[in-house]
Amino acid sequence: MLETIWRLLFRDKKYWDRVSWKDVCQHPCMEFSILHEHVQKIPMIRKYIHLHPDFPPSLLLDYTQDWIHFSKTVPMDFVVSTLDNPAYHWIFRFLCTNPTMTPSLLQEHFWPYLSHDVQYAVLRDSYLFQHPLFSLQDLSQEPYRCILHNVHQISKHPGFRPSWLERIPQRRWSELDWKHLSRTLDPAFIEKTWDELPWSIADLSHHRRLPFSLVIRHKKHKKWDWEGISLHVSLETLERFHSTFPFRYPVVSKNLHLRAWFVREHPTKKWDRLQLAMNPALTPKDIWADPLLFPIWRWDHVDRNPSLDTETLEKMHRSVYQRLRLFKNHGKKDPRYVDLQVMRIHRGFLVYQRRHQLRNKVAFLHKVHARLPRDMWEAVLGFV
Repeated sequence: MLETIWRLLFRDKKYWDRVSWKDVCQHPCMEFSILHEHVQKIPMIRKYIHLHPDFPPSLLLDYTQDWIHFSKTVPMDFVVSTLDNPAYHWIFRFLCTNPTMTPSLLQEHFWPYLSHDVQYAVLRDSYLFQHPLFSLQDLSQEPYRCILHNVHQISKHPGFRPSWLERIPQRRWSELDWKHLSRTLDPAFIEKTWDELPWSIADLSHHRRLPFSLVIRHKKHKKWDWEGISLHVSLETLERFHSTFPFRYPVVSKNLHLRAWFVREHPTKKWDRLQLAMNPALTPKDIWADPLLFPIWRWDHVDRNPSLDTETLEKMHRSVYQRLRLFKNHGKKDPRYVDLQVMRIHRGFLVYQRRHQLRNKVAFLHKVHARLPRDMWEAVLGFV
C-alpha cells in the first residue's frame, strides 16, 4: 500500500513543487530503493538522499558530502575502516556525539593520534559530555580527567548525582548549573537541602517529579512558574486544588495526566482545544463518545494524536464528508456546519479544503505518518 502511494507521488509531476523533498528523504516509511531509483529524475532527491535512515555508507562519496551529518550518524565501524582513506573527511568533534562511539573506540583509534590542540579543544568544549555512552565515571579516568575541571558541564551530565557534590570543592559550587540541577535532581534531595543550596524556584517548577507538597509548603514564594507546574501536575492534585491554585489550563491541556472526565466536569476552564486534540492522554475515541466534549474538539488537529484508532478515523471521515456536503448545500448558516478550512488527516496526507471537490484532495504525500498501520490506510483510502 505505502509503496503504491510513494510511486503515485513520483509519477505525477504536479505534486513535485508542493513536496518537501527533505521530509520525503528522511521519512521512515520511504524505501531507500525507491529514492535511489528516482535520484536522476528528480534533482532535489540527490541533494537530500543522504538523510535517509537507511542510507548505505558505501555511497557517501556519490552524493552530497555533508560530513557534519555523516560524522554524527555513520556507524563507527565504517568510520574506523576508512580512517586511512583521505577521501573521507571525518570531523572529530562531531564523531564525539556519534551514538555508536564508545570509550574504547575513542581511546584505541582517535585519542592518541590527535594533536594536543585538538585534545584540549575537545576537553575545553566538553563534546564528550553530550554523549550518552560516556558516564562521569569514564570521564574521571585518564586521559580525560582534566575535563572534570569544567564544573558547569559536569552538572549538565545526565549521570550527575548528589554524591558528586562531595567530589567538587565547595568553593566551586557557584559554578554549577543550578537551573539544570533544579529540573533534574531527586526531589527528596532538593526538599532536604531547600535552605542550604541555591535552588532555582522557576526551574524547579518544571521538574517532572516535583512533589506538590513542596509547592504548598512554600506557596507564598513569588517565583513559582505555574506554567511549568501545570504541565506535570498530577490529576489528583488538579482535582483537589483546581480552585485554590492558579493553574494555567492552556498548559494543563498538554498534561499527560489529564483525563476526559476532568475536562468534561470543568468546561469553563480556558482549555486549549488544539492541545487537547493532540494530547495522547485524551483519546479521540473518548472525546467522540462524549457529546459534551465533542464541541471543543479540534478535528483539524486530531491527526497529531498518537492515540487515534481506526474506528474513530472512519467516523471522523464520515463526519467530514457529511459536513462538506452540508456546506455545499446550505452554506455557513447551517447550524451543523463546522469550519473545515483545512482538514488535515495524518500530517497532511489527505487535505480537505471546502473550495474544492472531495475526490481531488490527495496531496502532500510526503507527510504520511509512520505509526499508521495497514488497516488504517485502507480506511483512509476508502474515502478518497
